[in-house]
Amino acid sequence: MAFRDVLSRDARPRDDAAASYLDDFGDFSQSGRVVDDTLPPTEAAPLAAAPWQLEMGDTASRRIDTRDPMEPLRFDGMVLRPWTRDDARAMAEAVRESIGTVGRWMDWCHPGYGVRDAIDWADDCADSLAQGQACEFGLFDERSGRLVGGAGLNQFNTIHRVCNLGYWVRQSAQGQGIATRAARSLASYGFSALGFQRIEIVVAEGNEPSLAVARKLGAQFECLARNRLMIRGNPVSAWVHSLVP
Repeated sequence: MAFRDVLSRDARPRDDAAASYLDDFGDFSQSGRVVDDTLPPTEAAPLAAAPWQLEMGDTASRRIDTRDPMEPLRFDGMVLRPWTRDDARAMAEAVRESIGTVGRWMDWCHPGYGVRDAIDWADDCADSLAQGQACEFGLFDERSGRLVGGAGLNQFNTIHRVCNLGYWVRQSAQGQGIATRAARSLASYGFSALGFQRIEIVVAEGNEPSLAVARKLGAQFECLARNRLMIRGNPVSAWVHSLVP
């Protein structure tokens, strides 16, 4: 099924049970880790220069005219926008809140994650955006401004116009369909504004909540790829799905 067909369907009632995260996520001890949440002196975060250009195969660089990547993506009361250093404290809090769910599948989500880590992440995202390598966004409630997670397009292959789509939602905001809505908005942006012809969603085997998001998007299941991901130093198989315009 093409992505445009999914967008045209009537919204279905949310299935909170299917979208909620599993409780059995193992024991993540916080002992022995020191978290430094001291904010360093304020510095201007590096931002991507506009217009952003992508090298698409053997064609000339193409200006992204349909939407400036620095402009927030707004949908259903939510906002996706580039990370900044001002988000560091909220990011650290959201990460440490989510050790039992997100932490099972994402190595960066650990008890020692602090403000300094979040600042480094914001800087890395700004660099990747400026270089045309990724679009990583924070996900916020439009009314309250609360950080609820993140989503991004990354691993750009500009020759074949392919990229990866990733998403996560903080533990206290899970089970509300937020990841699905954010992923749908971001995929639409990737096709219409960035010109991608294929967007992949790679889900670690056993990560049922993330798999549910891919299915709700109408992503095509293609294979169970062996040793596709590394989680805490161990190779794991992953379900590979794809979206096309």
